[in-house]
Amino acid sequence: MKKLNGFIVRYLLYSIPAVAALFVWSLFQKQQDILNTGSTSLMIVWEILSWNLMLWFAMVMYILFVLLVSPKFRTAFLAKLGRIKERDEREEYITGKAAVKTFYSTLAVLLVLLFFSVVTVTVTKVSPERAINGRQHSLTIGMSFSLYDSARENTADNGVATIVTSRLPLSREMVIVMLLLWHLGSFYISSRKVMRS
Repeated sequence: MKKLNGFIVRYLLYSIPAVAALFVWSLFQKQQDILNTGSTSLMIVWEILSWNLMLWFAMVMYILFVLLVSPKFRTAFLAKLGRIKERDEREEYITGKAAVKTFYSTLAVLLVLLFFSVVTVTVTKVSPERAINGRQHSLTIGMSFSLYDSARENTADNGVATIVTSRLPLSREMVIVMLLLWHLGSFYISSRKVMRS
């Protein structure tokens, strides 16, 4: 199983250029355009890249599943990804200290992200007829928390124009990417600081 997983990881790594080439190619030329050209060689290359993409995604799902269920594979794979080396007691100590600092750092980022995703700040401009004491701007600070992400309705109130509505403006994917980069970067920087001290 270890050899199979190693082979699949190498396949995923080495076939990234072919997957990227297919994505870039599909930006400029759609499948129907390729079929309309009548070029057999182009259709063969497109088919090979398409089958490679399907296999690549299947292998990514397999590796993600193995990461969840196999502690040995997870430790080995993520140690390589995080460039963690534990050859002796000193390096184990450095890794432990860096892991604690990374945990605290990532927990702080998660708390900040939670706060900004729950708090809503809205600045509205009210029509002159609805103004109170001549003030035409309104600031509303609110909190909302829901278990499921539901579609938000945009209701227009007569005479009220929303200027700014502030919530966490990032997509879920971007938040996950930022957390991954923060976590890896925090561990790397923490381990370097511990090694120097």
